[in-house]
Amino acid sequence: MSRYKLTILTPIHISSGDEYELYYNMLEKDGYVYLYDEFKIVEFFITNNIKVPSNLNELKKTIEQYSDKIINSNLHLRKVKSNFSKMTKPLLAQISTANNPIITGSSIKGSLRTAILDNLYNNGKESELIKKVMKNKNLTKERLTDDKGRVPYDKDFAEIFKYLKITDSLLPLETQIYKTINVKKDKNHQGNREKKVEEIANYVEAIKPNQSFEIEIKDLHEKQIFQNLSMMCNKFYIPFFADDEKQYFTKDTNAVNKAKNANKGMFIINVGRFSGAERKSLNSIRYIKASKANDKSVTSARTFALESSTDDKVYFENSLIPFGWAMCEKLENDDYAFKKSVLSIKEKQAEMRKGKFVALDVLNTQKQKMVEEKEKDIIEQQKAKEEEERKAQKEKEEREAKLAAMSPLERKIEELKEANPNPNETVDIIIFNALKNRQLDEFRCDALTLLKEEMQKLKKWVEQSKKPEKDKKYKRTQEVIKMLKECN
Repeated sequence: MSRYKLTILTPIHISSGDEYELYYNMLEKDGYVYLYDEFKIVEFFITNNIKVPSNLNELKKTIEQYSDKIINSNLHLRKVKSNFSKMTKPLLAQISTANNPIITGSSIKGSLRTAILDNLYNNGKESELIKKVMKNKNLTKERLTDDKGRVPYDKDFAEIFKYLKITDSLLPLETQIYKTINVKKDKNHQGNREKKVEEIANYVEAIKPNQSFEIEIKDLHEKQIFQNLSMMCNKFYIPFFADDEKQYFTKDTNAVNKAKNANKGMFIINVGRFSGAERKSLNSIRYIKASKANDKSVTSARTFALESSTDDKVYFENSLIPFGWAMCEKLENDDYAFKKSVLSIKEKQAEMRKGKFVALDVLNTQKQKMVEEKEKDIIEQQKAKEEEERKAQKEKEEREAKLAAMSPLERKIEELKEANPNPNETVDIIIFNALKNRQLDEFRCDALTLLKEEMQKLKKWVEQSKKPEKDKKYKRTQEVIKMLKECN
């Protein structure tokens, strides 16, 4: 086992596959973005009795409305430094463990593997020990690459690389938000694209430069076949790094000279996404099918990191830095402190996972409570509906019984009362109007007799009056008397 210190030289992004969108599972304030598990925002709404809209646009408006309160509640997974505001595109997150951004051992191993295979194919003396233990020593192009220029998983190579074990970074690493800027290597061509360069830019969370952490690189083979690892990596990566350092770095890192002049335990690697196909494929047999360059062994464009907004939307002079560069330095084998720190970090991660499970339990309890309350409301609504139906049924039965006990004339008058648009009209007015409209012709005389009785009950039957020309009750009484005489 060997311990190495890795120093981040430029932003490194290893995608987690998770995307974060503003006012959905991401908020921003005062130069930071806050990343959330959607469950946590739902938990906030539940705890504060805020209705969760089912429509996505309405949900975003609600989250924006309560953004300050959500941020202050400390429910975020992590907050990340950002020099951009109002991010109109989703953010691609860095891979993490227990919400701590990391660089995975598998990504580092992938970088080492490319350098080793390139050295093997070119018969480098640095990889002689590896070649000796290989079953098939015939390193043809077909074994090393497929028709798309990618390195396949040859069984012989897979067996060899099982002996190379690399740990993830364990210490928490600080991240920052960058824009990915895709630019043409030929600046004459680049100028024709104008501001379209930034229009296709995306946002990523990446490990910040100038951080260091320790990992273990284990050579498990009994013959220690990976002992020339640093020389193979420098041979492959230094030419690429020197080109990047010369053209794009705003500050002189002096990493090339350090690597060239250092002992065999120091080397440069390129890790993660956006570093260019050349750094991920073998020099002698590289073929980049998607390249628009005349020489298909190189790309026509590169993707770079932009740390903050700039007025230059075409070239981004002195603003861009390449992705993925790290310096590895072999350390002494006194690993007691390292193991102790690893144990401490693992305990902390276990504690964070436990805390996450507790939070999920609380959320599930709240959800269950909501379900139970909703079921209770449904039962109560059902009971109220059944009570209304029973009441309506009883009223219907009582009305039917009442109608059955009535005479045909009484039933007809009851129908006229129900159909009358004015509920305040007295029954005498309803009967009088129905007689005038010939709605009671079949019961005319009986209806007139009933009308007289109703008018007498209501003291509207007036046969004599001191002012007959102005007395409405007198006039109506005389009209009914006249109709009654016609019946006799």
